[in-house]
Amino acid sequence: MDEDDQEPIKEDSSILFTRYSFGYDQICSRCICVSSIIRNLSFISENDLELIKDKILIHLLSRLVLLRHDLSDKIWSECLLNIRENTLVTLANISSVLIFDKFDSNLINQLIDGLLYWSTCYSNETQRLSIEILTKLSIHDMNIDFILATPPFSRIISLLNILIDWLNVDNISNLTRIQREFAIVLLNSLIQCDLNAVYSIKNIPYVILLLINFLEDYEIKTNELILQYGLDYILRLINIQQADEILFTTNDMLKRTANCLLLIINCLDNIKIMKKYEDRILNLSISNVIHPNIGRILTDILHYCSLYNT
Repeated sequence: MDEDDQEPIKEDSSILFTRYSFGYDQICSRCICVSSIIRNLSFISENDLELIKDKILIHLLSRLVLLRHDLSDKIWSECLLNIRENTLVTLANISSVLIFDKFDSNLINQLIDGLLYWSTCYSNETQRLSIEILTKLSIHDMNIDFILATPPFSRIISLLNILIDWLNVDNISNLTRIQREFAIVLLNSLIQCDLNAVYSIKNIPYVILLLINFLEDYEIKTNELILQYGLDYILRLINIQQADEILFTTNDMLKRTANCLLLIINCLDNIKIMKKYEDRILNLSISNVIHPNIGRILTDILHYCSLYNT
């Protein structure tokens, strides 16, 4: 190795602030402070509608998602880690009202690219927040088109497999319940917008099983409560906001789950697989605790099953 290669890297004395200077620490502290203020503002009701009006802010948040994400310097990393978390929390709080039709394609691509990057990286909280943001964005059809159109498609395939992992819940906790609901919403949006995404799922029988298990878990839990408290009380409970805290889900989630099954069976190759679960789907479709609208979707699935000739 040359002697020049062995010399330590020196800070450029012409730079006003270096990573070892007091001024640098002040800049980091101010950046973290400002990002924390914006984060806290995003929690206040109706502030989401105001924040998305500022295109400069949305552009800045989009840039911050992936800013220096591959940096190994410890001092920079600590600062960026705090700013990134604040950025993702802010986006999670405003993303349900964020529609891409008002923003230029470069900004949209930058934001989705960052979210898909972190969603497919096993990085705990960063991954969870990124998937939460994508889930909330996906409730708008225009947004899901942009998500699917952001290359490479291999990340969408990876995301689908991560969502399937999130469907598999052994012990219900508040966090796992929320993650499972994110998975159902985003999975439903992705395959509803592009049915070809279904063909990208590796283990279709496993997915079908998990979705049916979710519906059956709700039915079992609800029937247990009916035995304990009576049918009238539970029927009233289903229609209040706190229902999900007791029943672990809502009718909206059940409908999205049933719709996922319907979309899967729309791919004719999957009819034979779905037919194996025909009896379980039939029992769910006639259950007195399953909403009639959900029952109709399950009946449509049974119709597809009946078309299959063994």
